[in-house]
Amino acid sequence: MVDSYGGSIVAADEIATAIKEVGKPVVAVIGERATSAAYHAISPVNVIFASEYSEIGGLDATMSYLENVGKNKKEGLSYVELTSGKYKELGNPDRSISLEERQILQAQINESHGLIIRDVADNRHLSPERIKLIADSSYFNSSKAKELGLIDELGSFSDAITWIENKVDRQAIICEQ
Repeated sequence: MVDSYGGSIVAADEIATAIKEVGKPVVAVIGERATSAAYHAISPVNVIFASEYSEIGGLDATMSYLENVGKNKKEGLSYVELTSGKYKELGNPDRSISLEERQILQAQINESHGLIIRDVADNRHLSPERIKLIADSSYFNSSKAKELGLIDELGSFSDAITWIENKVDRQAIICEQ
């Protein structure tokens, strides 16, 4: 059962890799939502079930932080930078980001987004072009997600158990961790 807005793309990739290495049929059931890294993590399973009320998608990459420059100035604090590398303090919230640094971070985000598109396309056996069209952070209801190929079945946890049992011709073992 998956119910998450997402999180770390590295963690999602680790989960997706583990799913690929199981060697047995794997089913995911989406609760309220599986978006962003949460969706990426389950994308290689054999069948994805979701309630008709689930939210699916949000395929994106993001980075953000609170800039403290104004607050620090108001409190009489000044930032002193001593580094051996030009970009060592890239993203430090206690100093303003330059245009060049913003472009570097945006390029990294765009690269991560491209990897997400590639992985989800591969895992769901869809074209990268198709995934790229919908990978704009949008969430989809289950009917639309099924139409787009992001999920396979509208159904419940018990429907997923039945699917597994029919697939392996024996009682399913449910992992609840």
